Amino acid sequence: MTSTELHTRKHPALLMLSIVPFLFIFAGNSFAAIDQSKNQIISKHGVVAYTWNSNPTAKSAVLSTSSYTFNNGKAVTRIRDSKGIYQVIFDGLNCNRGQFTVNAYGGTNFKMCRIGSWSGKSNCEVSVYCFNAQGSPLDSEFNLLFID
Repeated sequence: MTSTELHTRKHPALLMLSIVPFLFIFAGNSFAAIDQSKNQIISKHGVVAYTWNSNPTAKSAVLSTSSYTFNNGKAVTRIRDSKGIYQVIFDGLNCNRGQFTVNAYGGTNFKMCRIGSWSGKSNCEVSVYCFNAQGSPLDSEFNLLFID
């Protein structure tokens, strides 16, 4: 891909735009840029956190040991409350401003995840709800992104 090629990915709450070497992410009213050549993330207030829930049926998991999780060196914990209902805790993250977005993935059947709520000044707790096509709770892998 040359630096003039343009790629976009649309999602109801997320727009990703790539102009090599940059990846631009728009989530709600928040924005981040990733300089892929320097492995650097830039956002309005300099705060980006993300995680990947790859084991949806485990009661709890510390996600910060994965290379697919970033929270400025602090822990990210995922707790499964019941089928398809999760709490994700970002230690040390103030999420009173900024925007979260979540994307379900994996499997062959339709699934979706939504954010119920988030709050916290010293530790941010995010509620994530995942469903099948009929609207019934469903355990699902998901990616969760915060930009401020």
